[in-house]
Amino acid sequence: MDQKNQETPDYQQQHQQQRQQQHQQQHQQRRKAEERVTPETRQRLTKQLSKMETKEAATRHNKPKK
Repeated sequence: MDQKNQETPDYQQQHQQQRQQQHQQQHQQRRKAEERVTPETRQRLTKQLSKMETKEAATRHNKPKK
């Protein structure tokens, strides 16, 4: 794609619309997925996530400085 093309307001507007549509779709998909999740699964995933976060925090903390 040549750069002249990207700088036209037309292109920017089209691009913005595409991004908004994509965002809305992602949001709807996430909402649907959340409705399917049972409290048990949610709890398990939350535990898993917090475990991962603590592990990540620990590794980040122990990284040797360059």
